[in-house]
Amino acid sequence: MEMKTPEGAAQSNPELEHIELSGHATQHEDHQQTRWQAVKANPKNVLWCLYGAWALICIGFDYDAGIIVLGVTEFRKDFGEPIAGGDYAINAAWQSAFSGGPSASLQLAATDVQMFFGGKLINGVALGFLLTSVLTWLSEISPLAIRAVMTGLCNLAFCLGPFVCTCIENSLSSRTDRWAYRGIFLAQLGFGFTAFIVAPFMPESPWWLAQPGKVDAAKRALQRLGHGQASAEKHLADIRITQEAAKHETEGASYLECFKGTNLRRTIIAMMPLSIQCLSGVPWIASYSTYYFELAGLSSKRAWDISGAFILVDRFGRRRLLLWGFGFLAALLMVTGGLGTMTTNHGAVLGTIALMSLYNFVFNCALGPVAYTVAAETPTGRLRTKTVSLAYISSSAISTMWLFVLPYIVNPNQGNLGAKTGFIFGAASVVCWVYLFFYQPETAGRNFEESDELFHKKVPARQFRKFKTDVELKGEMAVGEKLTATAD
Repeated sequence: MEMKTPEGAAQSNPELEHIELSGHATQHEDHQQTRWQAVKANPKNVLWCLYGAWALICIGFDYDAGIIVLGVTEFRKDFGEPIAGGDYAINAAWQSAFSGGPSASLQLAATDVQMFFGGKLINGVALGFLLTSVLTWLSEISPLAIRAVMTGLCNLAFCLGPFVCTCIENSLSSRTDRWAYRGIFLAQLGFGFTAFIVAPFMPESPWWLAQPGKVDAAKRALQRLGHGQASAEKHLADIRITQEAAKHETEGASYLECFKGTNLRRTIIAMMPLSIQCLSGVPWIASYSTYYFELAGLSSKRAWDISGAFILVDRFGRRRLLLWGFGFLAALLMVTGGLGTMTTNHGAVLGTIALMSLYNFVFNCALGPVAYTVAAETPTGRLRTKTVSLAYISSSAISTMWLFVLPYIVNPNQGNLGAKTGFIFGAASVVCWVYLFFYQPETAGRNFEESDELFHKKVPARQFRKFKTDVELKGEMAVGEKLTATAD
């Protein structure tokens, strides 16, 4: 007999009844656990999560390296063309390709612009696979109480990569040989190599193993993550009842399934926060903040905000952080656009710099970490990797579009909008905020089976937080039955 489904199918097999009782009791216990209790109870698990975040630093590093080297004199000499004044410049078409097409080893060895672009392209494909795999893995191995923290670490990793990249560039830029830029790519290989040598020892996701019925392997994976015998059995029961309950919604695992039934709604919700990042001005702020520093006569060394705000994702919730944070970003962009109308006012330039710095801080407190958490925890288990990959593809496509288009909007010899570009992103942000208000649900504190039920019942987004699920009721009943059995 099969385990009970949400439709209430009967179940008489004592072993399956025990699995269901144990699984729901484990879910209830996980809900009662605080973040600190989860960390203390799962130290080995936390270390593996930190390893996953370390591996993602490579992505942030790669994104920035292709842009930073354009400012290195020796790189322009080796790959560019002479221009007036004795300087060198990279062809504009190749500049766009470097930014929009992102192996570190090829980049390190490159001696011509075509080979360098090939390295960027190969590396970008590999890092895309890395992001989708690691983000899915983090969401599945993290204890419920710290799942948002661990998936939010992705944003921190993407901040640390560019930060380290910039520090290395500042220390090598005075060199007059090829190591003025090759050192950047060598450091990137260092991050990749340290992650690579540990990869063979990392435990597989127990959720992935349990899906095709590899129950024993899933149990061993849980034990490698630090669970004892009893804890591994309880959490395996949780995994099995969640996957069994979701079978009626998703029998296949193709990309087409992501756009069928309730999975279509889940795919859109998972994709939108990452896509909205690119519609909210991130490509513009990231690419042109240095330009405004130089325009104001300030140091062109970039300021960084490496925020630990991913710990706020559970405290304030995904929906609330997105709405308040994104609303504030939209206002900042509109004010920045207004300052752009005062083209001869030095104070307006300083104001633009201040608002860009404030933008970075607010982004990393809200939209930055929340987007990765939402992308990882919204899809159903069978489609999680595919949905995350779709979210990453949509985000990358929009970002690539802006990287090609922005020079024609901002540059003085093209559209010459300058800071008035803030109006474009501000208007887009208002539209995105309306979407978030009506369609972004609150998934904080929900385990995967609860999320499956909420979407299956088509609960409106603004009712997610207060809705009492059958899964919660079963967990409370299961704990009561266990306590009664213990007393007897």
